[in-house]
Amino acid sequence: MAYCIYPELVNLTGSELTVNELDEIIVQADSEIDACLYEAGLTPPGSDSILKAASLKLSIAGVVTRHRMDGTQPPQLNLSGILSADYSMDTAIQELRNGARLLIVAYIRKATAALRQSSRIYKVNR
Repeated sequence: MAYCIYPELVNLTGSELTVNELDEIIVQADSEIDACLYEAGLTPPGSDSILKAASLKLSIAGVVTRHRMDGTQPPQLNLSGILSADYSMDTAIQELRNGARLLIVAYIRKATAALRQSSRIYKVNR
């Protein structure tokens, strides 16, 4: 089960990529999240709001990467001297990925804290 769905990604990005293309980007993002969870010794949950936010950030980074790779999104915008916007898509992608990583770490801390706080009671018969 995906942490986010393509309509959410379309609403946040305005992307005109196909449903299949966006689904593949989401699958890749979710696989990356699951790998981090497995590495921390956790089983990925069916859904979680923190992981949904991380999935959306990674998926948006995936959309921006795709648009950069296919030339859809130019690295800068210049409208005949009226408007010029320089931005680094690599920086934007890295900021999105860093934000997702922080969310994943927050989820792992939350999940492992709950595991550490659990108590076990043992009955000893004498």
